[in-house]
Amino acid sequence: MTWKAYFTSSIGKKLVMAITGIFLVLFLIVHAGANSCIFLNDQGETYNAVAHFLSHNWIIRFLELGLFVGIIALIVQGLI
Repeated sequence: MTWKAYFTSSIGKKLVMAITGIFLVLFLIVHAGANSCIFLNDQGETYNAVAHFLSHNWIIRFLELGLFVGIIALIVQGLI
């Protein structure tokens, strides 16, 4: 079976939906964890450090593109 035939089959479509769904759930878990740093009792120092890391790291910018592609893939695969 070729790659195209596999990903157009019902099993392949379900696999793509599962992988993109897991990716988005993991993003939500990391996002919630980073935002929960505000509740630490250190006057927001940890939260500011996380915010600085996320806004000044080139790897995060690259992962943002991956997140966008994952969302688009999930939407397209869900509509097909």
